[in-house]
Amino acid sequence: MHYKIHYSCLSHIGNVRSVNQDNFICDGRYMENDETPIEFPICGTKTSKEVSVFGIFDGMGGEECGEIASYIASKTASDIEMGKDATEALSKFCQKANLAICDYATLHEVTSMGTTAAMLVFTEKEVALCNIGDSKIFRLCDGKLEQISMDHVAVAAFGVKPPLSQNLGIPPNELVIDPYLARGPYNDGDTYLICSDGLPKDIIITNKPKGKRDMKKAIVIISSITLLLAVIAGGIGMYIVNTPEYALKTMIDDVNTSGMAGLEPHLTGNAKETLDTVSSITSSDLFNTLMGFINQNDYVSVLKSEIQEVQWEMDDVLKSNENAAVILSFNYEDKLIGTIEISMIKESGDWKIDGIEFPEFREINWQPSETVQLGY
Repeated sequence: MHYKIHYSCLSHIGNVRSVNQDNFICDGRYMENDETPIEFPICGTKTSKEVSVFGIFDGMGGEECGEIASYIASKTASDIEMGKDATEALSKFCQKANLAICDYATLHEVTSMGTTAAMLVFTEKEVALCNIGDSKIFRLCDGKLEQISMDHVAVAAFGVKPPLSQNLGIPPNELVIDPYLARGPYNDGDTYLICSDGLPKDIIITNKPKGKRDMKKAIVIISSITLLLAVIAGGIGMYIVNTPEYALKTMIDDVNTSGMAGLEPHLTGNAKETLDTVSSITSSDLFNTLMGFINQNDYVSVLKSEIQEVQWEMDDVLKSNENAAVILSFNYEDKLIGTIEISMIKESGDWKIDGIEFPEFREINWQPSETVQLGY
């Protein structure tokens, strides 16, 4: 039994750079270095009887060098040697492309240049995956879009985009690259999305395409909307189902609608117990008497009682397969502005809040004459 594979490929220079530093491999095609124009989208159909390679490469290292690094990777991918093991072939490709980029940098005395890579290989019996860097691969299955690649990023300071910990173009004497490799079976109706990191948030697909015609339309529509919104928004992150970001977005929506009652379903038992303890302390007469004695307001209680009026934004997310640490910023009518750190765990397949740190207030514009009726 062989599967039909419908594909669509798009690329755009964006609104910032003068050259397109991205490149791709789409069934043997890629952007040549001679600026030969390509008419997008590139669409077609293959069968699983033939080995097909698809991928994107997001170049970095300045205007010209990023473009060249991604070009070297895409050209190398066009001539990938596919043996019996697709993941092994992808691993060898990464080593070959990495050395080719390093050789170019040495020859032309370039200090730093490189590219990410995110690739899928469709063989007769399985789908193989390879990525290095922060370019991503998603799978749309049963109406849910989930990331199946692994980001290679290092820890960064608060509010700063984390740098890459892996990419193509690292000299072997500095670091041995270690691409993420995986494989899986065919699943009729699945749709894959390979993209750079510059994607907008709130792309959530809930309707599964029905039939071959709908599937072809869905592939073109998904890639077109993704590219269009990335260009317009400038790439501001993305919420994908079954991720910490999506779980927090859902939590914020529930809190805005139902207040504290909307928060509870998103907490683990440990977090609920902690919150109950804090609530009992802050609502006690002794606590309020002490706060009044030292002439301080209980701003945490204010945030809690007025939580539906608080504006929340995600500032930073650091995550692994089972754990995540998130920095949320809050603003209550410009009176209380600050951040709060939240720890999350994956519990029975769903991301939930497992710990909440004490808020850090950056600005307090609270007038003593103002009072808030606290309700617990």
